[in-house]
Amino acid sequence: MSKHPTELELEILKVLWRIGPATVRQVRDELAAVRDLAYTTVMTMMTIMDSKGYLKRNKDGRSFVYEATYHEQKASRNMLQ
Repeated sequence: MSKHPTELELEILKVLWRIGPATVRQVRDELAAVRDLAYTTVMTMMTIMDSKGYLKRNKDGRSFVYEATYHEQKASRNMLQ
């Protein structure tokens, strides 16, 4: 496992840092301005990020709400190294 998020993982993290906890659909809608991704692509990425420990997810009704556990300061620090 890489200690650093991939480019797409970083874009997803930036969305969550900006808007806070969100569903896959909310993240996909936010990313639509930058890149056109299928819902299933975003869902797969966020599931992988959850398993890597970059995100945590909580069940909310029929969907999951994701929250960044990988913090912006850590990302900035890692990018500078």
